Amino acid sequence: MIKEWLPSDLYKLERYQPKEWLPFQNSHKKALKAIYKNSLSLQDNHLLVGWYKGNQLLAVCDGEMKENTFFVTNIMSTSNLFGFNECMMMLEEIVKSRRLSEIYLPDFSDVSLAKNKLLELGFVRRSQPQKGYYYQVSYHTGVVLGGGGARGSYQVGAWHALREIGVMYDLVSGTSVGALNGAFMVQGNLEDAEDMWRDIATDKILNLSLDDTENKTRENLIQGVKVLTLSALKEKGVDSTPLYHMIETMIDEEKMFNPNKKAIDFYFVTTLAPKMEETVISLKDVPKDELSKWLLATSSFYPAMKACEINGQYYIDGGYRNNIPKDILLNQGATELIVIDVKGPGFIKPVRVPRAICETTITSRWGLGAVLLFDKERAAWNMQLGYLDTMRSFHRYEGTWYALNPNHYKKEAVQLTKGFLAYLKSDEFFKQLGKKVTPKWMMQHHLQPELFAVYLLEETARIVSVDPSKLYTIDELCEEVVTIFNEKKEEVDEQMLLSLSEWLVDYVKQTVPLSEKTILEYNYHLIETQSEMVERLFDFSWKSVLQALFINFLKERKA
Repeated sequence: MIKEWLPSDLYKLERYQPKEWLPFQNSHKKALKAIYKNSLSLQDNHLLVGWYKGNQLLAVCDGEMKENTFFVTNIMSTSNLFGFNECMMMLEEIVKSRRLSEIYLPDFSDVSLAKNKLLELGFVRRSQPQKGYYYQVSYHTGVVLGGGGARGSYQVGAWHALREIGVMYDLVSGTSVGALNGAFMVQGNLEDAEDMWRDIATDKILNLSLDDTENKTRENLIQGVKVLTLSALKEKGVDSTPLYHMIETMIDEEKMFNPNKKAIDFYFVTTLAPKMEETVISLKDVPKDELSKWLLATSSFYPAMKACEINGQYYIDGGYRNNIPKDILLNQGATELIVIDVKGPGFIKPVRVPRAICETTITSRWGLGAVLLFDKERAAWNMQLGYLDTMRSFHRYEGTWYALNPNHYKKEAVQLTKGFLAYLKSDEFFKQLGKKVTPKWMMQHHLQPELFAVYLLEETARIVSVDPSKLYTIDELCEEVVTIFNEKKEEVDEQMLLSLSEWLVDYVKQTVPLSEKTILEYNYHLIETQSEMVERLFDFSWKSVLQALFINFLKERKA
């Protein structure tokens, strides 16, 4: 497992006796000094990672990313368990986590052992573009699409990002809506899939009449759930004929079964009823005229939807047995897994992913709405989240809750942190807090000092409900936090269908006395009226106090 390091993380090496693993500098001391220097530069293309086995640090790798090549500038080992095989696992994990294509090591012409071993491992010695050893990384990527009904639009947004990044995939597996999106990925018709989701509605999926679908209020949502539930009870599952017609319209058999097209192995899961047995369907084994029916079967979320009859057997949603079918692609030889999980209801099989497999899981920290009620505005929003989360997962964007522009990200984050700490120390009432909030204090709270202000910024933005479906620079997100906090904007967005759980979260924000937003506003009020109370509160709730102080800092910074 790799973890990206910043300069403050280098203190972790103090408990070890790190050794230069290959002769980059021909000196352990010089190697460590070079790593510190490179890290402190805070360059966008610089990368420093710690490589772990569990909680044990095995090595530290320093390098630069140029185009699609990772130029390794140093490797220091911290354990006798680190050898050439482990080195290759580390380097491949670093490169694959960013979907780079090549690894570069400098020329160690004076060390025949290293030279011979690198050649054995598949490195090739070249003089261009830079003299040294080059290793071409091979990919055999599988994409796993979980079930989740109306939340599936998120996966199409993720697919858009994968295409933009240049990710090629050889295998696809899916369950329920993940199987439908997987079929679109095999066909390659991204634009058609996006158009379908942008025009989605519940009555295009289920034979169900809902009144006033333009009204996104909580009452209308509850009414929709009632109508769906009553229909399911009366009819032993809502009729899904509209979904079947949509599948038939969207699936192009010529593209799916074209022998001249690059083969993408496609598998999906359905459940045989009433035995509740997992049934894995392979595209290779499905008759052309049955594919649409099988895709309907994997999506038949019984008892809300009718079971699907095929050849005298009844099948229901694959999520009952395997909602995130990673195991299928591992058994088919995938060397990388990209798992797009929309947190739909269903059983998740425990699957042990071998250490050599690079697994990237893309999932939303935000709610994605209801499962069985479809809404085009919500689908468009989810697609944008899927796009941004995927770009963040492959390090094209930065951020945790929000997508942040990567250009000069580390330098701007450090400047914002320095500015906030200077603000604390300069204010007469907060000087003592300024003495407490030190880099050491931050690390004790498992926070990287360089990104401390960005942590506060994102948490505060989340609490005041800044829209996460946009790309921001750090300054733009600061501006948005101040603007929304000043406006005391209504939390509930009535232009998009929310799930019941999301309505509950919004209700809590609005009405519960001790919601995060209420506490934030209370602490901010104390800063303005009773500054002497702030320090006392800090020891009880440092996070909410610092968030309120951070907003005050942003407002003063803007003025």
